[in-house]
Amino acid sequence: MKGLVSGNEAIFQGEVVFNGAMFQNASFDNVKFEYVAFDKSQFENASFSNAKFENASFIETKFQNELNLQDTKFFFKGNITTDLTNTKFHRAELENVAFIDCDWPEKVYEEVHKILSSKELETIYRNLKQNMQRTGDYSKAGKFFYREMEMKRKGAKRKRDRAWLELYRLLAGYGERPQNTIAVSLFIISIFAWLYKMLGCLQYTVINPCLSQQIIDALYFSFVTFTTLGLGDICPVTGLGKILICCEAVVGAFLIALFVMTMVLFPPTCGSSVFW
Repeated sequence: MKGLVSGNEAIFQGEVVFNGAMFQNASFDNVKFEYVAFDKSQFENASFSNAKFENASFIETKFQNELNLQDTKFFFKGNITTDLTNTKFHRAELENVAFIDCDWPEKVYEEVHKILSSKELETIYRNLKQNMQRTGDYSKAGKFFYREMEMKRKGAKRKRDRAWLELYRLLAGYGERPQNTIAVSLFIISIFAWLYKMLGCLQYTVINPCLSQQIIDALYFSFVTFTTLGLGDICPVTGLGKILICCEAVVGAFLIALFVMTMVLFPPTCGSSVFW
């Protein structure tokens, strides 16, 4: 079957098999399928907008160009294996579908759903994230969660909310990139160590230390202060040093708490978006 196909508002009862078929500009909008098989079929531009599937099979189905699944309802529990690079998911019900070994776009769906608001895109990503979690694909779930939070940040109405989400993104990648927290922590420790040394804030462990000893002691003291250990073997000798210590301790406590929250309370999806 090749060429222009239109089945708008049709009802297919019983078993319908299109295995190995080829479709160009196929439209199955508002169609109801009792059971349909599109295994190993090929579509060039396909629309299933507002279609309803009681049962279906899309194993190794290939979709070229655009695939429209807006408002589509999948009542069956089955698998879909295909290229979903240009697929529209707006208001689609995906609770019962498992996307197995599908090809997803690099930047996902902002470009596909150009007319949608950030709030609507956030809902699409949330649904896809929950779908991946149900099927155990935590790698994809992490990526969709990151995009969900990005849409939430972009769609935030209050500047304060956008600022906090931007800070959360930079410091921890919304909980999906704990390496960000580690990198920022090391940067903070280094900056404060440089300030302690350059401003002459510390009483060193030896009299008249050489440059290398000063650097080592400053880094050591900054690390101890950042982690709020406070061993006391090195102490500040100026009021400015005391102020810097208080600031670093507060920042360190915050970043350590953020790292613990990210890794323990909301661990990033294993092997997924932590280093992508």
